[in-house]
Amino acid sequence: MLSEIFLPERFGNQRILSKIIISFYIENETITSVLVHAKRSKTIVENLIEQKIEIDNNIPSEEQISNAIKKILSKTKKFDQVRIAVPASLVIFKEINVPFVDEDKIRMILDYEIESMLPFSLDESVIDFIITKQINTKQKKESQILVAIIRNQDLKKIIDTYNSAGIEPTNITIDLFSIYSIYQQIEGYNKSQKSEAIIHLEGNATKISFLQKGQLRLARHLPKGLNNIIQNISTKTQMDIISVKNKLLNQGISKIFESEFNKIAQEEILKFFHEIQFTLSSFSSKLNLENGIEKVFFTGHGNEIKGMVKFVKNLLQIPCENLEAEKIFSNKLFKNKLKSTKNLNAFIVALGTAMPSQQQVNFELRRKEFVLPNIKLLTKQVSAVTLLVVTMFLAIITNGHIQIKTLKNRAQSIELKKIKKLKEIFPEKSSSLKKKTLMGILKDAEKLVNQKSEMWNPFTREQLRILPILQELTRLMDKRKFDVTINEISIEDVKNETSFININGFFKSKTGSDNFQYFSKLENRFKESQFLQLREEIDPKLTDDKGIEFTAKLKLKN
Repeated sequence: MLSEIFLPERFGNQRILSKIIISFYIENETITSVLVHAKRSKTIVENLIEQKIEIDNNIPSEEQISNAIKKILSKTKKFDQVRIAVPASLVIFKEINVPFVDEDKIRMILDYEIESMLPFSLDESVIDFIITKQINTKQKKESQILVAIIRNQDLKKIIDTYNSAGIEPTNITIDLFSIYSIYQQIEGYNKSQKSEAIIHLEGNATKISFLQKGQLRLARHLPKGLNNIIQNISTKTQMDIISVKNKLLNQGISKIFESEFNKIAQEEILKFFHEIQFTLSSFSSKLNLENGIEKVFFTGHGNEIKGMVKFVKNLLQIPCENLEAEKIFSNKLFKNKLKSTKNLNAFIVALGTAMPSQQQVNFELRRKEFVLPNIKLLTKQVSAVTLLVVTMFLAIITNGHIQIKTLKNRAQSIELKKIKKLKEIFPEKSSSLKKKTLMGILKDAEKLVNQKSEMWNPFTREQLRILPILQELTRLMDKRKFDVTINEISIEDVKNETSFININGFFKSKTGSDNFQYFSKLENRFKESQFLQLREEIDPKLTDDKGIEFTAKLKLKN
């Protein structure tokens, strides 16, 4: 489209171009994907796709993931952008304060500020940040930012996996940031003044985010998850993993304390959440919070176990609830096209990846060597510019040709008119009338004028000056303005001092009425002449058939 070639996708925080976006998040043995239509004023969630990764020990894990992605692609329509989220386990997070509020200025000094904090070389990593808090006053300008660092080798491995499935990720974020993005866009959550934690429980990992007054302050990744609890219970009870999982999911935590199995399950769940409790306490201690964590949100697979939220609430003695991702549709910027949003929480990472908040729209891990060269767009732009130049060139040539042809036709038309006009001065049987070129007729006309000049030449030495007098009379009694019939014109020289001119004729109004009114205009023309002067007032007489008979007596002015 022409708009894609010449217009940016966004202007500041305002979307300019409409895009179909698909997001992917790989979580253990499952890939979740969300398809959205991002319009200028609204983002429409169109489809949710979940695909299990088929485990085969004879096939490399990257190929297994690639095959699952291909299956998702076969279930969806065409898209413009691919957004993915990488796991927080591969990322190092650092919170720092910088004396700038402009993102570009922050990015200029970011490497210098963060280099000493890294356990590896800056050249081996990709760095970006989100702004979590800003002070922008005349006295102070400061930003609090959360920096994310990922090693090049880890990022390359993820990109290669998607490339092997035949797609190129256009934007890369982090799963924790995606969850936080949903939180930021749900009205009610984003205005909280409490200290809160978001616990995202996955199969083999748990991601914890700490928020203070709606601002993401700290993040931590624990390499344990729901599968670890199930595995430990299975080992101690000698039950297979599937049976343990089904029992937990179907019966729930509230009913599992009535047998040996339930006691073992209770011990493992308590042990797991004691470690989470220690993490939450360390967050509170690090930030010197007087009231500690005041609320906990759960996302991911944790809410699939009945009674999990209530159990953790009693254990931690902290208000707990599921982060309800479907509340995002209460925001007027989003529209739901899904048949059901019952299981939307399981897609929360992919959802936040596809729909980043305004605070995170510029976060991007595709930097440095991973910047995506948009060859297709560049090719389109070059082709469009070339086509535009060629079109303009052709338009100029065509327009020039048309104008030249128009001028030529106009010149020919004028030439024909002038030829016709010039032929009027030649006698009826003159050979000049047979000529068709303007130059030929002009030469003959020049000869004719010279002949007439020679004929009138004797008069130029006389006081009468007949030719100027006739010329002035012709001007005064303009046939285009007046209906005048001249009976007689007499010119005589009076004692070599001046010339007397007598004109006798008839005047008619061109409208057929008010003859005297229109005759007065002719009389005024005689009076206003710079060359001739009335010797006496004209005495017009009305006749029945010929109009007004008049005699004008004039003389040459000195």
